[in-house]
Order: sequence, then C-alpha cells, then structure tokens
Amino acid sequence: KSNTLRYMSTTSQPQRTSSSANSQSFLNGDFFASISVSSMMQNLKQVANRQQEAIVADEAFARYVMKGSAIESKLEILPENIAVKDIHLAVSKKNSRHQDIVIAFNVALDSMVKDGTYEKIISRHAL
Repeated sequence: KSNTLRYMSTTSQPQRTSSSANSQSFLNGDFFASISVSSMMQNLKQVANRQQEAIVADEAFARYVMKGSAIESKLEILPENIAVKDIHLAVSKKNSRHQDIVIAFNVALDSMVKDGTYEKIISRHAL
C-alpha cells in the first residue's frame, strides 16, 4: 500500500535522519537537488563513485538493480525511513475492462490483507 524511500550513502558513518520528519518537507529541503539521470543504476553508480553524496530511492528497487553488481558492496542503505510515499495502480481507460481490472485488484488486495498473504510478501521481501 505504500512505498518506502531511503537515504543511501557511501560514507562509513552516515548521518541519521529523524524519523519524525515530515516526509514531503524533508524531501523538498535545501539539502536535496533534483538530478536527471537515465536509470537507477546510473544513480547508484554515481553514489558509489562519489559523484553524488547520496540519493533518495525506493529500497526494494535499488536492491534489485544493484544485486550481483560490483557496486552492491560499495553502498549502504540505512535502516531508517526518511519518507513513505503512497503508490497507486494505473490502468488505461482505453482498456474496455479497466473498471473490472480495478475492482478485481482491490478485491484481491483486500483478500490478501485479510488472510495474511500481503504481510507475508512484505516480510519475505523485506519491504
């Protein structure tokens, strides 16, 4: 239901952030800059090569992208969240079954939450 963002750093003693910080105001702070890059791997490489100090990234996606790569051992993902963002399903209205898809998704998600499957998936993948 929500997507976790974390601060990534190459430093051995990264600065911890307050878990009570307002997510949006924290991300909009003067200490963050928006940089356009073509991929998450490019971002991760820039941090590993010290071209950037850190990035804010989706933990699961960042771990997936760097898994098995040379940079995996060069980066540390901090255990504390700095922001939590909701994610949403998007379905094309051009699809004649778009309403059915949304209803079926919500029914399946509710069922997974009720029977514990959702929590098992989250726990299994450390999300």
